[in-house]
Amino acid sequence: MAIPTYDRFIEPLLRFLASKPEGIAANAAYAHVAEALGLSAEDKQESLPSGTQPIYKNRIGWAHDRLKRAGLSSSPRRGFWKITADGIRFAETNPEPFADSLVDQLATGFLNVKLRERSDGPILGQENVVPAPNEISKSSPEERLEHALEFARSVEGMVLIDGARLAGLMIDFELGVSSKSIKIPKLDSDYFDESLV
Repeated sequence: MAIPTYDRFIEPLLRFLASKPEGIAANAAYAHVAEALGLSAEDKQESLPSGTQPIYKNRIGWAHDRLKRAGLSSSPRRGFWKITADGIRFAETNPEPFADSLVDQLATGFLNVKLRERSDGPILGQENVVPAPNEISKSSPEERLEHALEFARSVEGMVLIDGARLAGLMIDFELGVSSKSIKIPKLDSDYFDESLV
């Protein structure tokens, strides 16, 4: 079975969170939603191309992101998900299964919602609203990259650095690297009697 796209994880995740109104560890949500969708052990072993995370967990994470943007769920602390009062009402008033249009609305209708505001100054203005999904799907990868760079440059205080500079800073500040001192011997010419040479 192919692992479903992230939007297919939205409803089972919302239903599970509604059954645990006190909140639940994200790992328990991953396990339950994977089981609800009938993912096999092989499906759960399939990783992102980077190898950093199983695909199904990544997609459940994106589904949770969309629920948070819609105001239906929250993350009161790292790795802990909790349905909101609006989320409970939404689950109660929308019978199973969700219509495709409702899933699409949850998946794409709240992309411009900001999840957290900075406490130390102004946050992103209207000029930085994420483009609509249909605009993104019609643009080339180069256009998407250019848009992302423009966005990053527009955020006050954000500094973009390239990989070489990042590596240099990591080495200079010993961040994410380990260092080891090595001893390099040097021949001491005063030690030898020059008349024998």
